[in-house]
Amino acid sequence: MRAFDVWSGLTFVLGVCLPSWLPRLWPGSVLMAIGAASVLLLVAYWRLARLAFFGLGLVWASIVGGQALTVRIAPSLVKQELAVSGRVLGLPRVDLLPVRFEMQPDAASAARLGSRGRLRLSWYQTAPRLLPGQRFVGSVRLRLPQGVQNPGGFDFERYAFEQRFAATGYVRSGRVFASGQLPFLAQVDRLRLKLSQRIA
Repeated sequence: MRAFDVWSGLTFVLGVCLPSWLPRLWPGSVLMAIGAASVLLLVAYWRLARLAFFGLGLVWASIVGGQALTVRIAPSLVKQELAVSGRVLGLPRVDLLPVRFEMQPDAASAARLGSRGRLRLSWYQTAPRLLPGQRFVGSVRLRLPQGVQNPGGFDFERYAFEQRFAATGYVRSGRVFASGQLPFLAQVDRLRLKLSQRIA
C-alpha cells in the first residue's frame, strides 16, 4: 500500500508540473472532462489510480494558474492613460529616480481595470513624499508585466506573476493624501520605514 501511495503522489506531482510546460492553458471544457474522467477512474477502476492522480494534478495546477492569470489587466487598456486611485503598499523606493511604489487599486479603479491585482508604478517627475498607507489619486499609463529572455538574469515576469501584479506602469500626474485609519500592515510598513531611516 505504501508503494501505491508513493507512486500516486509522484504521478500527481507530474500532473501539476505539466501545465508549466504547455504554451497556454487548456480550455475549461477540456479540464472538466479530464477531471471527470480522473474521478471516474479513481472510483471505478482503482487499478488506474495513478493515471487518475496525474489527471487531478493537471486539473488542479491549471485552475490555480488560470486564476493567477486573471489578475492581469485587459490588453485593450495597455498604453492608455487611465485614472486610478488606491492605497500605497509596502515601502516605496525613493533613493533613486524614478521613485517606485506598489499600489492596491480601490474598488472603483479595480472595476475599471477589470482586475483586483496590485500595480507597480514608477514616478519619473518630482514625486511627493510617499508613505505606506497613503491614498494615491492620479493618471497612469500601464502595460502588462514583461521579462527579458536573458538566461540567468532576473525574471521580472515570473516575479510579477508570483506577486499577483495586474500591471506595471508610470505616473503621468498624481497626488497623495493622508488616509484616516491605517490598516495593520500599513502601520507595520510605516514602522519599517522609520527604522530604515534611522539606520541609514
